[in-house]
Amino acid sequence: MFPLRKIHIREAQCGGESEPHPAQSAIASKKIRNRYLSQPIFTMKNIVMNANKFVFLSAIILLTSPLLAADQLLDESKPPPEFFKPPAGIDIMALPEPILENPPVYLDVDSNGNVYRLNAVKNKSGTYTFSHVLMNESNVDDIRSQRDVVLQNMEDLVLPGQQQSAASSSACPVPGNYSIVGDSNGNAVGFMKVANTNRPPNVTTQWMVFDFYTENYRDRGSHMPIALFHEDTMHGWGTFIGDNHLSAAGCGASARFNSQIEAWIQYGTPPQPPSATWQASVFNGPTSCGNEMYDGPGLALPGGIRYPRYRMEMHSSTGHWAAYRIWEFQVSSWSWVVLTSWKSLDVDTGYWPFPPPVFNNAAEGIFIFATNAATSGTWKISITSTQCGWF
Repeated sequence: MFPLRKIHIREAQCGGESEPHPAQSAIASKKIRNRYLSQPIFTMKNIVMNANKFVFLSAIILLTSPLLAADQLLDESKPPPEFFKPPAGIDIMALPEPILENPPVYLDVDSNGNVYRLNAVKNKSGTYTFSHVLMNESNVDDIRSQRDVVLQNMEDLVLPGQQQSAASSSACPVPGNYSIVGDSNGNAVGFMKVANTNRPPNVTTQWMVFDFYTENYRDRGSHMPIALFHEDTMHGWGTFIGDNHLSAAGCGASARFNSQIEAWIQYGTPPQPPSATWQASVFNGPTSCGNEMYDGPGLALPGGIRYPRYRMEMHSSTGHWAAYRIWEFQVSSWSWVVLTSWKSLDVDTGYWPFPPPVFNNAAEGIFIFATNAATSGTWKISITSTQCGWF
């Protein structure tokens, strides 16, 4: 064996002489030795001839060797390499399930049996204002006339899961099928929130796939955010679908049923009781707008299809990247085609209307809700075939 001196990689790069941590020196020495032994182009004579040259060559090898790629830190200035593909085990081209006429609406109920809807309003300055509004029996009956109703304490919603994910080796805790609807005043009723998504160790990306179709939702001034990496009360980065043309950071005056990357951060402590109001600042990605969508039930398509069908793929990473892609089901070919190609954004880079956020990468929840419509009258969003997980 050839003699090995203590290696300090920064020596060849910037001339520094400070001592590295002993553990780093040992690891670097082992890597350098293995690298030289596997590359005969560097002979023993070359190595022992000049110690400084050895240090310089060692640094170059460490920086360029593909054998050491696993030791390099993840470059979070760009999305992970696997970001723009479906998770393992997901058949993104699978045919849609039959139209469900009545996917249930989940209403939040407390321990005393009081039923609430989430009142969410977004103003032009980029602020969401939330409150829990108590629903009386008449309000609940109004929703029952449109959809089945499930009374559920949303803080305790951890379902056994209806979809098994090969990518995450765990079940998605979000119900496979559910609805968010507008009451006769256009107010959004129903939301979905889970705090625990069975996050495996050593993963960086949370993903979700679901199908959706809508009734009388286009051009209503309402949109449905889908927040991954969620934690109470409003935190995460993801996307939305709906009408955001009234927002100064939206996709323009003609975008009446669109999609866009969005991120959220809670500021201040949410007040108690839950009927009180709290706020969150938001960032919309200016280059992440999708193509226009349409809804039913008035649209007549071949074969008697009355509801355009869409499929959402979305990913969010610990590098604070969000990405999504939307598919449209073509009746003529009976297959999915891409409506909006992958859109991605680092939400750290945006202009925030309030102090820049400090995101929590340990968060693992999911939060899906809709804002109140700007006009009265009922509307419906049906979400089906939900799958979610981590990779």
